Order: sequence, then C-alpha cells, then structure tokens
Amino acid sequence: MERSGIFPVDGAVPVDVMDETGLPPGRVRTCSPEIAGGLPCCARIKTLQGERRAGDLRPGDRVLTRDNGYQSLRWSGRTPDGSPAVAAIRIRKGVLGHGLPERVMLVAPEQRFVIGGARLRHLLGLAEATVTAAQLTRLKGVTALHHSPGTYVQILFDRHEVVMVEGVWTDSLRLTSAVLARLPRATQDALLAAGPALTKDGSAPPARPPVPSDLVQTLLRTRDRPELARSGLSLQVTRDRT
Repeated sequence: MERSGIFPVDGAVPVDVMDETGLPPGRVRTCSPEIAGGLPCCARIKTLQGERRAGDLRPGDRVLTRDNGYQSLRWSGRTPDGSPAVAAIRIRKGVLGHGLPERVMLVAPEQRFVIGGARLRHLLGLAEATVTAAQLTRLKGVTALHHSPGTYVQILFDRHEVVMVEGVWTDSLRLTSAVLARLPRATQDALLAAGPALTKDGSAPPARPPVPSDLVQTLLRTRDRPELARSGLSLQVTRDRT
C-alpha cells in the first residue's frame, strides 16, 4: 500500500481552488482508497520553533528531520473528521521503550515508524528500517481502533523524510505518482525540480526501507512484552539532530 494522501472524493476539484493545505474549501474529502496514513492534528512535531501541533503546520515551516536537519515543509493536507477510509492505531505512552512516545498516539494504520537494533541487522543487514503502526499491534500496548481520531494530517517535503513526532521518528508523506497528480501544479513543479528523481513506478526513494511483511512477526515476536526494546529491537529515539 502506498503512503497516505488527502484528496477530494472524486479527484476532480480544480487545483486553483485549493487552499494552503491543498484542500478545496467547502468540500467533503476522504483519503484516496489506495492511499492511507497520517497523524492526528494534535500530534506534536519538532520544528525550528519548538514542538508544534501537526494541524498548525503550514508550507514553509521548518521541521526537524533525522537525515537533513531542519527542512521546509512543502505541502500539508488533511482528511475530514471521521473519514471512513482509515481507522486508527493507539500507541500507549512509553510502550515503545525509553519512555516513548511521550504521549498516547493515535495514528493511521499505515503510518511508518523507524526501527533498528541487533535483530534487524542480523535478519536484514540494515541499521534502520520502517514498520507500520498496524504491524506494531503485535506489541502489548499497541491496539487497533475501529474509528479515526478525527482529522488526519499529512506533511510533504521535497524528499521523503523522517520527522520527530511525540519524541519518536516517523515518516512524512512519500511522494508517489498518485500523490503528485492531486497536488496544485505549482507544488508539483517545485517538487519535481527540488526532489530526487522518481523511481520507475513514479515514487520518491523511501527514507528507510520497509521491513518485508513476512519478517515482521519474527522481528516483533514478543507481543507480551510492553517495551519494544526488550524484544531485541528498538525504535530510534535520538532526540535531536540539528
């Protein structure tokens, strides 16, 4: 499944009527059915001005990224309250180890988190990779809900980035051909000029490779343990990289 995006229901709204978040005013919107993910509006993201709510971010705001320091936000978008396209994954405070996340998180099932550790290096030869929030439900303290937390937010940069949300590293919206087609033309042009070349399938290179689905259970095999770090795996929890 591709990364998430926030688009009109029928995909037919002219780009010149979209507001600064990329949403046409006065219309009901849902996620495109083949694209899912996102953060709740209240999620706290590390920026140059300190922690800010995801729903308050606007293009041009400088957000801390794991790989490239503070980067300017290119675009942000939202789903409507109660969008039927996505439910939510609830991640309990501190369940991922080292006291993280710092607060309870409600995220879309396909939101990705950065992991690392000895077991990952042994199985895949990778220092870091990503798993989805839905895959983390194998851990005690991470549960699937049958409703969304309201409005989800997606943030897009010139490159696929890893950003700090509630003290943990998670990914931004990854540019794909489906996402690109639904952005304002000026934003499309800026992304294509500034970002890396797209892959053959029309996607931007991922910030971290995803863990193959058939290995997730092996990596997260200790569901009865409340901290991810105890399973020989760990979320990357470096506080700052400025």
